[in-house]
Amino acid sequence: ELFPEGVSSHGERYFLQNEAQAMIVSPMLELLFEQVRRAAFADCPSRFQSMFALETLTEACSCQSQFGGGAIYKVNADVIFRGNMNLLNAGNSILATSWFAIQYWKGETGLQDPYWEFLLKCPVKVGERVA
Repeated sequence: ELFPEGVSSHGERYFLQNEAQAMIVSPMLELLFEQVRRAAFADCPSRFQSMFALETLTEACSCQSQFGGGAIYKVNADVIFRGNMNLLNAGNSILATSWFAIQYWKGETGLQDPYWEFLLKCPVKVGERVA
């Protein structure tokens, strides 16, 4: 009922699977960000229905070394949102965490240097492997 159009692989991993990868981003935090999006930023795309990209190969390689992952490919898709991935963490209070969520969905930098991620509208056309 929450996602009648289906979910992306990110949505599958963080929303549907019992063994969600809580080491990277908490599934509960993802759900909080989704609820903030639905309540105040409904025009923004759901993270659970998007694919993700970084702007440069250097950023993608850095992300891969930090969080793990497979091969890196060029993609062709519509960018529908840019958010600061550094805001995807729990602050030291629910107030701080909710502020992070609001800043994320506004496309703001927050208090840290931004680590921009791009939400891509599915389907995404996968191009050549670059790393």
